[in-house]
This record gives sequence, structure tokens and C-alpha cells, in this order.
Amino acid sequence: MTASWGPDASQFYKQLWGVSPDGVNWTWYRLLTWTGDSRLHEFPAISLQAKTIAGVRYFYGFTEIWSAGGIGTGVIRLHYNAPRARKYDRVEVWAQDTNRWEVAVSDPDSNPDGDFTVLPKKVWDAIVQPRYIGNPGELWYSRLNVHKDCQNCGVFSGSFSGAADRILYRAVTLPTSLNSLPILGIEYTLKSQVRCMPGEYEHSRMYPQPLAPGSTRLLYTSVNDDDFGGTFSFCGNTHLGTFGGMYIVVTGLKK
Repeated sequence: MTASWGPDASQFYKQLWGVSPDGVNWTWYRLLTWTGDSRLHEFPAISLQAKTIAGVRYFYGFTEIWSAGGIGTGVIRLHYNAPRARKYDRVEVWAQDTNRWEVAVSDPDSNPDGDFTVLPKKVWDAIVQPRYIGNPGELWYSRLNVHKDCQNCGVFSGSFSGAADRILYRAVTLPTSLNSLPILGIEYTLKSQVRCMPGEYEHSRMYPQPLAPGSTRLLYTSVNDDDFGGTFSFCGNTHLGTFGGMYIVVTGLKK
């Protein structure tokens, strides 16, 4: 399990790594601490799963990256090592300067804070809050700069307003080579004729987290509709502001 750490609500320079023998009691370690230049601002989210790539075991997944070039998603993997307390012995990222896998943290025992300067590469632009779940695996995320036409719930207009209101998901095909990237399948949008998903406002449908691995019917996500506890009909309603709260929906997915 990973968690974000920051000095305030808008800065996340550090990522934590939790290890548990039973899912109840956790020991937390510093996974990554950015110490490089200003081209990278922060890592607000990392999502990992235990996977085997070309016969090598990793905790493998995706990270949101805020950089000088904008927001997007990078790829990260932790090389599995069972005898270590953290269960890994190095952290690797797909790097911007070399366009290949680079070791960001070579030995967490000698670098317990996870200090690193390797610049991660955004491999998919404007894909944020990645959640890597299930088996063989799906990537759930939000997409930026898409405006919702709320005259018809589930249908988009072609305009852009800076809103972040889409929740999307794709199948993930892992690479067969240690030196390549995963492949994402067709992009699907979570829609509803009742709940107005995608939402109409900024932060109205973000931070997607399917609650049961392998089952995507229950989804935990954000909301800022002014009557999210009342009528359950949102088209045309005013909003609470930039963020109203979190809620759980039953998706009834159709692909």
C-alpha cells in the first residue's frame, strides 16, 4: 500500500510505503522523496500491484506526476525482495531524459528516505489519480480539461472548461520485456443516466477507487453537487464549490 505525504493540502513531495502481515497492522517506510530540480513538482498518487514481468517479480504500477510540462501518468516498479523488511530492494521509474527504465532508489537500506533525482517521464498526458486494480489488471483514472454537457447525462460536449469530470478505465496489458512499457486498451467512460456521471463541475467526479479488486460495481469517488444527499438528480444543479465530499456509487458497468 502507498500513501501521500505533504506539508500541506497541495504539495506531495514524498510517498510512503506500507507493509502489513495481516492487513490490519502496518509498518510505514519512506518510498520516494524528490530532491531534484524544479522540473518535477510532486507525486500526488502511486498505485501498485504485485506482478511478474519476464519472469521477474515486481510491485508494478502507475504514478501521477505534476511537472513543469503539465500533469500526467508515469510508470513505476519496485523490484521484489522477500527477505527485506520493505519487501523490495530498488525503485525504478520510466525516465524522461533517457526514455527507458532507470533506478531511482538503488538501495532503500542505505537510502531510507528514498531520495532520488531521476526525472520520471509522463507516458500518458492529462491522466490523473491512477488506480491500478484487478487481475489481469485495469487502470482507473480521471481526465482533465473535459466539459460535461449536462443536457444529456453521459454525453459530452466538445468544449473545454478546465473541469476534471470524467472517470475512465482501460485494460492493462503488461509488457513481455523488462525494457518496455505496458499497453493500455480501449478507453471507457463511466456513465450514468441517473447520477449524471460524468459530472458537470470541477472535482465533481474524481479520485476513482473501485472498492473490491476484480469487481468494479462499487466505486468510491468525489462529488460537489449541491444536493448529493438528496434528490439524486444533478443535471443543471448548482455546485458546492471546488470540492464537496466523497461518496460510493453502484456503477452497473456496461462496456
